[in-house]
Amino acid sequence: MRSFWPDELSQFTQRSLLGAGQYGLVYRIFNPGLNRPTVIKIIEANQDADERSLKRFKKEIQSLQKIESPYVVKLLNFWIKSAFVAFEMEYI
Repeated sequence: MRSFWPDELSQFTQRSLLGAGQYGLVYRIFNPGLNRPTVIKIIEANQDADERSLKRFKKEIQSLQKIESPYVVKLLNFWIKSAFVAFEMEYI
């Protein structure tokens, strides 16, 4: 999977790619609004991304929205756009 970063997320700085897998890329970023590092998991929504991958990724966002536990990273934000789907989590 190639490196990908949409302009809509340009407010986040100091990006470093932590990992890449079948269902997206994971970046460690600095969130200036929170004044701390966080993580963004992102998948590009283009002709290369199949519908099954996008559906699974969106389901992961929905699942994280429902969970509040000290043993699970917190969902901080998410984006569902025509060009990409992404969510931001706390960095541990």
